[in-house]
Amino acid sequence: MVGLFASLAYSSYKRGNVRKGRGLRSPLTPPLQEGVEPNFWKVEKDILLYHFSSGKGAPVLIVHGGPGLPPLKPWKGLELLKEGFLFRFYPFFCLTPFFILS
Repeated sequence: MVGLFASLAYSSYKRGNVRKGRGLRSPLTPPLQEGVEPNFWKVEKDILLYHFSSGKGAPVLIVHGGPGLPPLKPWKGLELLKEGFLFRFYPFFCLTPFFILS
């Protein structure tokens, strides 16, 4: 039991591991987005993430992880900015259909 708590107290991640490519499931360069349905990003060959966009211009990523329910439509407060920015909403919430494994 003590060993379990001890293992949970320390991270297995060591600074610099990602830069060195250690312990990665796949390369950091995302795969080509060919053949992917609109409103999905292909992160790995078997992982798609739902997103939606509003506006045009410089891209801005909006990540919502809670608390509360993720947005299902663009935020009204950003209406005045949508001519200069492309807001990409990634409503991450693992218990909703937005996290999809194909």
